[in-house]
Amino acid sequence: MLAELRQGIREGTLDPPIVPLLEVFARLNCCYTIQSCWGHFVHDMQPETKNLASLKEYAGKVQHVLYRIAYLALCIEKSDEGLVLYRDLQGIASRDPEHIQFGSSEFFWKMVPNTYVIQVAPEWGIEEDSLWMGMEEALSIEEVRGRFFEELQALVYSHGKSGG
Repeated sequence: MLAELRQGIREGTLDPPIVPLLEVFARLNCCYTIQSCWGHFVHDMQPETKNLASLKEYAGKVQHVLYRIAYLALCIEKSDEGLVLYRDLQGIASRDPEHIQFGSSEFFWKMVPNTYVIQVAPEWGIEEDSLWMGMEEALSIEEVRGRFFEELQALVYSHGKSGG
């Protein structure tokens, strides 16, 4: 898995802010990542679909934003370590269910059983990959996304230190 991760980094197919998180996940024995996205905000002033620019500088200048959702899809082993990781991911989602969801995805499950997704999306758009929204809501989602990845990073580091 680390070789595939390094290849994705070289090819530029991975979002740079999420790479450190993926590197730690790659060292865990109880899971492996399938797919991920940092979450991108696309609008007239930042039309690149993978841009990493913060929305704050565009507040008052842009009304509508296309949010390409932030998510992490991973296969979790049915083991004691995997079950602890599963419960911990549920815990992250339960702290803000209006904006963070965790569960199985039929799309990924068809490819690989035991696959789960944790994502940042407003509750009204949980079935979509990208959503149009107003700037105010997009700014709120951007803040949630930041906290989400910080919590995910802390969680995966704690699992790495505990051995799995």
